[in-house]
Amino acid sequence: MTREQAQRLAKGDRVRWIGDDEATGLVSEINRFGVEIKWSDGLTTRPFFNDTKKIELIDQDNNRLS
Repeated sequence: MTREQAQRLAKGDRVRWIGDDEATGLVSEINRFGVEIKWSDGLTTRPFFNDTKKIELIDQDNNRLS
C-alpha cells in the first residue's frame, strides 16, 4: 500500500504481507509516524507509513483506502 493508504488504516484492520498468505496481522496502534502490527506468528512490527509497500488490507472495504 502507499503511504497515503497506510495513513488511512484504522485500529483493528486486518492486513497481510504481500506474497505470503500465511502472514496476516492486526493493526494495533497508529501514531503520526506509522502503525503497529501484531502478526499471526506472534511478532510485532512498527513500520513507518512509507515502509508499508509490502502490506495490504484484507477483510475490509479496500475502497476506503483509495
